[in-house]
Amino acid sequence: DKQYAEYYLKARKYNNIISRTLWEKKSNGRKLTTEEVQARNPRFIPISMQGKFKFMMILFDDKVAIIFPLEKLSAVLITSKEIHRMFVSMFESIWDISEEYK
Repeated sequence: DKQYAEYYLKARKYNNIISRTLWEKKSNGRKLTTEEVQARNPRFIPISMQGKFKFMMILFDDKVAIIFPLEKLSAVLITSKEIHRMFVSMFESIWDISEEYK
């Protein structure tokens, strides 16, 4: 929800967490501030991949967190070096063919 999003953004800024994010390209989205671009480092996935990912995935340490849309109220956390490496490889492959945010 909005309250959690505000908390998360403040905590990320306080802890100086820089991420790399992959987004779908939407023409109706608001423009990010320079600070937001630096913190999120967004890129756009290829058009052929849009609409195929109905969840958020977060990779950190040796963990993979998969968070489903809010209406489903569910998430999965996997702790595994092997699975983490596999998802990082997939992320890097998509990152390499993604479009820079402008």
